[in-house]
Amino acid sequence: MVIGGMVTFCGTFCIALRQRGDYGMIVLIKSAPDTPEGKRGLEMARDMSADVIFLQDGVYFCLDEMIEGFCGTAYAVIEDVELRGMQDAMRSIRIIDWDKMIDMMEEEDKVVGAF
Repeated sequence: MVIGGMVTFCGTFCIALRQRGDYGMIVLIKSAPDTPEGKRGLEMARDMSADVIFLQDGVYFCLDEMIEGFCGTAYAVIEDVELRGMQDAMRSIRIIDWDKMIDMMEEEDKVVGAF
């Protein structure tokens, strides 16, 4: 759901479409890797060559080789990483805070929520 240009989390992942000529995307994944919703979110990000932000239980995707072969940029929200004691397990993931995530979403011209 979009309210005043912001995304409210009405589903398990939301998509922010970019209008930068490359028609890229940001996919926000909050579901764990063992859920159909989490798998669908990552599959969508892979299929669309999108960047992904992992938050809440989605940060478990950052363990081991769960995002091997992912061609976009992967981000994880530091507060969720720390709550799960995973700060030492992050490899090729860019760590951001909630404010940076909001800034990234605000820069987008269109925001679409998906369940």
